[in-house]
Amino acid sequence: MKNKKHNYLFIILALMTLQLPAQQPPNFKSEEAAGIYTYDIDKVIKKLKIEDAETQQSIYAPVHAFNASMDQLSVTHAQTFNDLDAKFSSQVKIAMQRRDRSVMDGVKTEIKQTIPPIRKEVMMHEAQLNTSMESVLDEKQYKKWLSYQKSQRPPVPSQM
Repeated sequence: MKNKKHNYLFIILALMTLQLPAQQPPNFKSEEAAGIYTYDIDKVIKKLKIEDAETQQSIYAPVHAFNASMDQLSVTHAQTFNDLDAKFSSQVKIAMQRRDRSVMDGVKTEIKQTIPPIRKEVMMHEAQLNTSMESVLDEKQYKKWLSYQKSQRPPVPSQM
């Protein structure tokens, strides 16, 4: 009888262990954290319902310039992004193994020092794009543009 109880207990514990969700490491992509993104020009035109060919041409250049500047930032900081992503990933694994979040302190500090200056560059390019868009679009289209832009931005990572 005692052995039978032991087997049931073992089976119950095994089943409970299988049902526990595997702890997923947090997802972090430094390029997204820096706010780097691009626009599909055709989608922009469609979202803003721009039918006038001249206006379409007028927004093509600033959106294309913005995309080019984002691509340039991505290339310029590619090694930094790769290093941060790799360091973050390895530190998360160590922190999960040791069950000690303080292991992440060093990489958090590095992220907080590295990402904001790049994010500032992105914001500068956004401001230039918005100035160009405002001069070309009517008020209603510009409001739609700002709303669309907000939906396209990568989310700002929460405080780590």
